[in-house]
Amino acid sequence: MEINYTNYLELKNTGITRAQIAERFGIPDWKLKKLIATNRWGKIPPIIGNETLFDDYDEYSCYWAGFLAADGCVDSKNRIRVMLKYDDITHLEKFRDILESTHTISSNTDKYNRCSLEFTNPYIREILELNYNIIPNKTDKLQLPSIPLKYMRHYIRGYFDGDGSICESYSNKNSVTASLYATFCSGSLEFSKALFKYLQEYLGLGGHYQEFNTANKWQLKYNTNDAKILLKYMYENSNVYLDRKYALYHRIVVCDIREEIKV
Repeated sequence: MEINYTNYLELKNTGITRAQIAERFGIPDWKLKKLIATNRWGKIPPIIGNETLFDDYDEYSCYWAGFLAADGCVDSKNRIRVMLKYDDITHLEKFRDILESTHTISSNTDKYNRCSLEFTNPYIREILELNYNIIPNKTDKLQLPSIPLKYMRHYIRGYFDGDGSICESYSNKNSVTASLYATFCSGSLEFSKALFKYLQEYLGLGGHYQEFNTANKWQLKYNTNDAKILLKYMYENSNVYLDRKYALYHRIVVCDIREEIKV
């Protein structure tokens, strides 16, 4: 029998062992093993079909770069990983889809209730650093990237979807209207200062930033009116977002419906 991929696959699909397949071909098992490795007849490795996602600035590249800046992890071995709570698995699916990736989204719902997407790609890792200042061990070194002004809101929305929060609370039982807060968190003071300055100069927001809970954790906080302006700036007429935060924006800003909730 001729040794080719079609004949190999036909025999493999019958369920017989590699040694038995080699015997059918009349060759040693080690030689068949080498042929499988050389010709990539084994398991097809996952791929990234859209390696150039972050090459140019647009809504999608800037959004996902912002999200990675907040919730992603890159390392010196060119691995890129995003881990979210399992309830947000559809967001990882959005990221995988735009990457045209065949990688599997891993999940651990028994202990941690988490899901993650991980892949290795030297080109994407390098372009994230070049265009968006996303580097290994970025937590306290992150810098606000220099991207075209018209795309900055998409980057900020991505970062907010990763490391931001929307909170409504009543200051006391007699309060008629809940106070609204929108906050960003970051481990980088330089990033926090730059983002605060940008929102102050471009949107005229007040707010403040402060050290949050533990050392090296910074928070930018905007209350009711500024929070509404910020949410509208980030989410209005946008095409990609974390669904649960967009739903809050729509209820609070578009529909003007308020209640006590935190996400």
